[in-house]
Amino acid sequence: MRGQLEAMQAEMQQIQLDLMAHHEGLTVAEQIPAALNITDIQARDPSGWYQCISRYISKVAFKL
Repeated sequence: MRGQLEAMQAEMQQIQLDLMAHHEGLTVAEQIPAALNITDIQARDPSGWYQCISRYISKVAFKL
C-alpha cells in the first residue's frame, strides 16, 4: 500500500511539473479555474494543455 501511495505521489508531482511547464509562474490552484472554460482552452492551446489539466483533475478529484 505504501509503495502504491508513493507511486501516486510521484505521478502527481510529474503532472504538476507538466502543468507548470505550460503556464510558468502560476500555481496549480491558479491554473485550474482557468481550465474550467474547456472550449476556450482547446481553442487557445491545441498543443495539449486541455489533456494535461484533464489528467490532473481526474487524478486529484477522483483518486483522493
